[in-house]
Amino acid sequence: MRRQGIVERVLKDGRGITLWAAAAIAESLEVQNRVEILGRRLREPLYSGCEYLMSALEDDLTAGNEAYDLLRHCFMADQVFVAVEAAKAALRLSDTAGGDLIPVLTSAYEFWLEHEEPYPKGGGNPSRPKTNLARGDAKDIAAFR
Repeated sequence: MRRQGIVERVLKDGRGITLWAAAAIAESLEVQNRVEILGRRLREPLYSGCEYLMSALEDDLTAGNEAYDLLRHCFMADQVFVAVEAAKAALRLSDTAGGDLIPVLTSAYEFWLEHEEPYPKGGGNPSRPKTNLARGDAKDIAAFR
């Protein structure tokens, strides 16, 4: 119970590396508590560091409207690092989600087609959620053909 209180206090005002620490501490909580606490924070406005919270939930989300709503919020927040982690979670979830995840992935992919920054002219490989979104969407669509 003490660790849960610590995580909740840190999540309240934390940003950046502080949220990384909160996610690390949350790993010691029971899965249901972790999903509830981190999910509640991820439904609020997203800031730097929220990608660590989404990453901590990658293996814990289960198929259903609550998970889809959380993913949708994380995809549409225009925070590329959070969206990349949400795409990884969606890719894992696509094994059990069935066709219900397809509209979430499709709308997220369309959102990021418009909002993703172009590749830098000098080279480099910026983080892009579209790659995992396309992979998850194709995987789900293929399963239902």
